[in-house]
Amino acid sequence: MKVGFGVAALLLRASRSRLTQGRAWAYSHRMHGRRRILLFLLTSAACRPAAPGPAAPPLSRKPSAAGPARSADVVVRGGVIHTMDPAAPTTHALAASGGVIIALGDAALDRRLVNGRTRVVDLRGGSAMPGLTDAHAHLVALGATLEEVDLRGARSVEECVRRLKAGAPRTGWITGRGWDQNLWPEKEMPTHRAPSEAFPDRVVWLRRVDGHAGWGNRALLEAAGGMSGGGADPQWTTSVSGRRS
Repeated sequence: MKVGFGVAALLLRASRSRLTQGRAWAYSHRMHGRRRILLFLLTSAACRPAAPGPAAPPLSRKPSAAGPARSADVVVRGGVIHTMDPAAPTTHALAASGGVIIALGDAALDRRLVNGRTRVVDLRGGSAMPGLTDAHAHLVALGATLEEVDLRGARSVEECVRRLKAGAPRTGWITGRGWDQNLWPEKEMPTHRAPSEAFPDRVVWLRRVDGHAGWGNRALLEAAGGMSGGGADPQWTTSVSGRRS
């Protein structure tokens, strides 16, 4: 892991050297994938045909010879279920309990699998398939967190500024990540004013907790060409929420 941190830090420093040469840039990350995804996420809504098909047949009233071992959390029926199993690529019914498939086909239609808590999904001629689980890493971003000011959990703009003053490097850009306006009393997107007053002569660039929004000061906007001649271009001083600075 230390090797990964070192590589990421080198890449980060290389990118910053380009920034200090007058090429201001920013990038954003895609939202992190959901950490917990069910083993079998059924995406039936997106697969339904334009016109609903006939309703699925009722659950079977005929008990199997052995009987069900346990009740199901969900039963899906009435369409084509893609199993991703080459030996049996499709089936017409599925029952699952605790995230585990416990019955397929006719066995999944056994009425004894259903109790008051069971969700029965009628595909009405549509299709269902397993959900996709995404697993990836952001190595450069991981290394960058070692050189940025941590703003996660800050309860106000003022707290963000205090953390910046305590953790900012002596020279160069001041970068940070993790602020979330939903934790602040006003719950509004910030403007450049607070970091501009705290750091009038240094560039400040702070990414939101999700990486999809940025918060900069006046020096950053001037470096990007958004402010000049002592006046403010409204296009650059309007926050995402539409408030003016």
